[in-house]
Amino acid sequence: MVHIVNSSQQITHAVLAPQGFHSRVVNLATFVAAGFGQLGFEVTSPLGDTIRLLQVRLFIMPGVVDGFADVIFHLSTGTGKIADFTTLANIWDKVITNTGTNEPAIRYKGVQRDFVWDMNRLYLGNGRRFGFGIQNISTTIGITAWASFQISEG
Repeated sequence: MVHIVNSSQQITHAVLAPQGFHSRVVNLATFVAAGFGQLGFEVTSPLGDTIRLLQVRLFIMPGVVDGFADVIFHLSTGTGKIADFTTLANIWDKVITNTGTNEPAIRYKGVQRDFVWDMNRLYLGNGRRFGFGIQNISTTIGITAWASFQISEG
């Protein structure tokens, strides 16, 4: 059996009385109209000071059955209230930092798609929020998108 000890070599309270693990999912949704450069974004309400982001899911669905989506999306986190896409895309911290390109965002071309990232990342800051933004590159198809953030607070 493994014991966690402190500097005085006593078994800590966490070992003697372990606490349960609780998480919740915060969902966001947005619609982006057809047309090059059309934008949509959503952010969560303030969640707390200490947040562990466990998983992120993003679902992109073109407005036409078997339609071809061409979008750029941002998954970001920050504190304070934001009122525009530019703040979410350029000022807030990126949740997904390794996009496979030199760009801070992820571009996706294709039919409807579900993305999943297991994160287990700790964020600190008063009033922490998460958000996602979508920029439509397609000129003829609108896009509906959903983002889910599984978090544990405290």
